[in-house]
Amino acid sequence: MLDDGHNYTKTKDRYYRTGLIRLRQAVQAWVRERVHAPTPYFVLQLGDLIDGHAASSALGSEETLKRALKEFEPLQDCVVHHCVGNHELYNNACRDYWKRYYRSTREHEPPGASSTPPQAPSTPRRALYYAFTPHPKFCFVKLDTYDVSILGSEPESTERADAERYLQKNPNKDRNSPLGLKGLDRRFVLYNGGVGSAQLSWLRKTLQAAGIRGCEHVVIFSHIPLHPDACSPECLLWNYAEILQILAETPGLVKVCLSGHAHEARVIRDGSSGIVHYVLDTPLEQRPPKQNAYSMARVYTDQIVIRGQGANRDVQCQLTTMNDIRCDPTQKT
Repeated sequence: MLDDGHNYTKTKDRYYRTGLIRLRQAVQAWVRERVHAPTPYFVLQLGDLIDGHAASSALGSEETLKRALKEFEPLQDCVVHHCVGNHELYNNACRDYWKRYYRSTREHEPPGASSTPPQAPSTPRRALYYAFTPHPKFCFVKLDTYDVSILGSEPESTERADAERYLQKNPNKDRNSPLGLKGLDRRFVLYNGGVGSAQLSWLRKTLQAAGIRGCEHVVIFSHIPLHPDACSPECLLWNYAEILQILAETPGLVKVCLSGHAHEARVIRDGSSGIVHYVLDTPLEQRPPKQNAYSMARVYTDQIVIRGQGANRDVQCQLTTMNDIRCDPTQKT
């Protein structure tokens, strides 16, 4: 494992040596919760399961990933839906995570669950975003927020060329630095990414189809946050406005968007759409041995209740009409 270190700007400590321990604590809590929870039951892993320096560690990125994935085994037949974050892509190309993340998820879908991947997964990129319906009234949509990215893309690919156009706004030699960029333009850094045109079209069609077949509630989850008020500009999706526009086209359908990446818990409600954007904190920067950061959600016919552990917040979202959606964030101590 890696020695403890710091974030990119050296403003926060990162406790790598106890990372697996805190993942184990979260899994143990989920296992205990499952005894009392109705089915279906699944886990959303929002990305950065391993660190960007894993490849240069004594274990290497492959063994590090194996050890992290092994921690989920006590969940047995519970499905774990994995987002790919920038730190995974520092180590390996996206095709490697298609093999390890997407395939394992698809092979272990719970009985009765239906899924709508964008097609048969003929390419790794398509396999990293999909939707699944664990209940006729609920649809969960996973976005690939590094669809357009320098990270993990092939040198001559369309994704790489599109990413270069976004990053033309960044004049720095080190394009991980937002130095000199103002306001929301600070999102144009290399460790962020965007959603490509094919995935945008798929998302629009997926939401429209969900409404037509009688689905009432959609939950979207991704690594990079989708709303400018839910995170600092340095952690925002490059083309967030296109995503928000698509979500607004089916009023009242999308209820919650869950994201990671920003390493700071934040909950906001979009005043125009009513959608709650919940960005979860990272366990990596919680001081061991007692501090951690993970969450557990219960979904009911009329509400979603998220109980935040450690640095994360408690959130209650009413699933009635758009005007009645309420979010009651409580800062954890």
